[in-house]
Amino acid sequence: MWSDEASFKLNTMINCHNCVIYATENPHLTYEQQLNQPGVTVWGALSPDGLLGSIFFMKLSLAITI
Repeated sequence: MWSDEASFKLNTMINCHNCVIYATENPHLTYEQQLNQPGVTVWGALSPDGLLGSIFFMKLSLAITI
């Protein structure tokens, strides 16, 4: 049996974890970051008997300020 999953986000926010700011001073930036963004996770599996199904999981969101 082989299975896999994929997550799809429902908004257009950019993951700033990999963004870099180059400056001579520390800008002390604060911004609101949405954790666990709303999205859908799709899971499916294949076996010798065929497709076991596509199952959709909805995710809720939580916003914090850092």
